[in-house]
Amino acid sequence: MPLWKGGVIAWGLKHEKILVRVYTYAILAWLAILVLASLAAPTPEPAAKLSAMLFAILLLWGPTLIPLYLMKRRERGKPPSMPDPYLSSALEKLKAIERYLKGEVSVTWSPVVALAHDALLTYMQRMLVELKGPDGVKMIEQMRREKKLYLEVLARQLAEMGAISGEELKSIEILRHLRNRVVHEDYHPTKEQALWAYEFVKSFIEQRQRGKASP
Repeated sequence: MPLWKGGVIAWGLKHEKILVRVYTYAILAWLAILVLASLAAPTPEPAAKLSAMLFAILLLWGPTLIPLYLMKRRERGKPPSMPDPYLSSALEKLKAIERYLKGEVSVTWSPVVALAHDALLTYMQRMLVELKGPDGVKMIEQMRREKKLYLEVLARQLAEMGAISGEELKSIEILRHLRNRVVHEDYHPTKEQALWAYEFVKSFIEQRQRGKASP
């Protein structure tokens, strides 16, 4: 069983769950304690000291790897999750906005508003598919064919299903109006307006993703 490159230790140190990483660091700390204790133990011969150290590691440190090894095997056995094009597209747009906010892209704030609008439009399509299943996909395709796939249309339908609150509907309308001014009137939004659009869309998506993650 390889422990380092491609093994359970490397896997544990890079794991997305913090508890798995903490457990892996605890295993490594336990190994360090065993090595130091074995080296400090009074034994007459270097060979005997080395034998005692190896025996201690095998007896006391080796079993701690078993849970980590089993976790890795169980995770490898899971089928790959189905890709979510709606969510990944919405999150990619939010990441693009973050690059603007960090100053990595030195342009006006107009793209931030447009990206926030598009991210919300994409995510609401996902919401409709989740609520309606295959019928939701058909509804989206029909709106796209009829050139009616707009933010206000989706927002109104989701509000009628109880998936969007009245306050959120007001904010969506403000975002829609702001984006239309940017796109059709060559309006240049302020940083505060762009930041509001980003924070609203990010919060809108995160609240619903947290709701799905909670039991």
